Parts: sequence; structure tokens; C-alpha cells
Amino acid sequence: MINYILFLLLSLYSSRKGEISVYFLPKDSVDSVQVLIYTSFNRKDLVFYRDKDTYKSSLELQVELFTGKKKGLIWGRSWNFDMYVGNPDEARSSFWYSKFFVSDIKKEETYYVRAFLKDSYGNIYAKLEKTVNSPSILSDPIPIEEKAFESGQKRPI
Repeated sequence: MINYILFLLLSLYSSRKGEISVYFLPKDSVDSVQVLIYTSFNRKDLVFYRDKDTYKSSLELQVELFTGKKKGLIWGRSWNFDMYVGNPDEARSSFWYSKFFVSDIKKEETYYVRAFLKDSYGNIYAKLEKTVNSPSILSDPIPIEEKAFESGQKRPI
């Protein structure tokens, strides 16, 4: 339930540029945590190419989690998604997309997160690299991104 509330808040308070956020939530089991992955991007920033009667842009979200001390890969996943529009004007118009992903992983003391949102041409739209401590109990605060309070970005009230 809490992850749905977090997803709703992230979609309401996202920045005005492509972004990736990764959050860790404790589970009932002491040996695992839940990973919440959120990304947002604007259609007008994407590169579209003609595909038969439509225009298409392909994106890949790649997320890797490493142990904080050993830097050993403990989890990795990528998601591919295609965006289709009917004409070039639609491709240039502003429209925000949000994608959410949830997974359970083994609990570690700290994690090093590396994530990229890129298109089929290798253009990177969003990037995230940071070290995060694992939550110990449900009442632990979920850290807000350091950039959340920069000028020009929305922030939680």
C-alpha cells in the first residue's frame, strides 16, 4: 500500500526534466527489502523515427544494484518500452510519461545504485548514481533526492 502512495506522490511532484528515483522500503522479512523504481520523461525530448505509418521512439531503463562495500552486482534489470505517435507534430508536443517498477531483493547494509534511461541511439535522458543505506524499520524516513530542493523543481509540501 505504501508503495502506491509513494508512486502517486512521485508522479505529482516530479521535476521538469527526465529523472530516475530509486527507493528502498523494509519488508516483513528481515532478510529482504522492496525496491521502488520511478522514472519520468517528456515525449518532446525523445528522438522519433518513421516506422511504417507511425513514428517510434525506443527507450531502455537499466538499473543495477551493487553491495555498498564490495561493489559486487547483486541485482540488475532492464526494461524496454516503445513510444508511438501518429505524426511529427505530436512527437514535438509536450507530454510526460511516468513508469513504476517494484522488486524484492536481498537486504544489504548499503547499496550502490546505478541507473540509466537511454534511447536506441545511446542518448542518455536520465542518470542516477548514488550510495543508499538500507532501511531498518518501516518508520525510517525515505530520503528525498538531494536535487529535490534545487531552484525550479517542485518539492513535497
